[in-house]
Amino acid sequence: MKISLIWSLLFCLTSNAENQTRKYLSELYQIRSELKKAVFDKSRFEQDIIKFKIDIENQNSLFFQNQKETESLKVKILDRISTLYKIKRAYPQGTLISIVKEEDFLRKSYYLNFLNNQDRLLVDEFKIKTLENHQLKLKIQVYMKRLLDLQNKNNLKYTEFLEREIKQRELIRQIRESVKVQGPVGSDQILMNQNFFSELRGQLELPIDGNIKGAFGLVRDSETQLAILKTGLYIISPNAFEVRSVFEGEVLYTENVPGWGPTIIIDHGESYYSVYSYIKNLSVRPGDRVFTQQKLAEVAHVIYDNQKTERGVYFEIRHYSEPVDPRFWFKGAQQ
Repeated sequence: MKISLIWSLLFCLTSNAENQTRKYLSELYQIRSELKKAVFDKSRFEQDIIKFKIDIENQNSLFFQNQKETESLKVKILDRISTLYKIKRAYPQGTLISIVKEEDFLRKSYYLNFLNNQDRLLVDEFKIKTLENHQLKLKIQVYMKRLLDLQNKNNLKYTEFLEREIKQRELIRQIRESVKVQGPVGSDQILMNQNFFSELRGQLELPIDGNIKGAFGLVRDSETQLAILKTGLYIISPNAFEVRSVFEGEVLYTENVPGWGPTIIIDHGESYYSVYSYIKNLSVRPGDRVFTQQKLAEVAHVIYDNQKTERGVYFEIRHYSEPVDPRFWFKGAQQ
């Protein structure tokens, strides 16, 4: 009787734990859906912000060029006024009236009309440039206002995004507590990690001992002047040997990618992934579990900055499919 009661009690406890776990998993699925949308929204805002910054840079460049041309016209007009003033002082009665011969009068009259027309064109051009400058200034102000609005919206999105990440981590912790009673639940083994990648902003070590080169996001090419989307960074070091995992996780991909060579992708949980390219002698394969700073491959040579070749590695962090600026994740980064 007592044994039956104990088994009944254990069954009830296990059943309650299973129900609680299912509830947590349902909430986790919902929060992950919300988080995924928040990630894409945040990424779109960040790209729009970068585009507006480039637009403002272009308009500022046009404005300063126009301003330079306007100042040049202004100097020419002032020189012309100074010249006319000197002529007036030299010939108070007027140059045409002082001419006796008719042919000289007609010739000088033609020249003066020509000079007057040139002066008028100079002044008209100055007026046009001044108006263009005013319009460019207004355009820049509109862009700046839009940029500020986008930045404010992006800050709100980022706050929502962080709140959802915190809620997701809490749910995963609750599931971990729940599965202690009934063992692992489901096939999502990544839930069983003891740490969270999302908590490590500004704490990661570089995948090689080196220096970060290049920029992230929309970058203007120095040769073509076109805006190019950079989704990762180059880490350069002439003395580096090993390429290491920035965090524990599961190896998802170890194949050649056209243009990037041998590439490793690691799943760190919470839909965060790290990508390593321009490497050689890979020492892991898909399905392998790796720990933080474990050797993944050896350093090869990367091609960057208009075909410049250096010893190093190409590195990305992605959340879902969206690229994330890796600089904010390494130690010493300004958040």
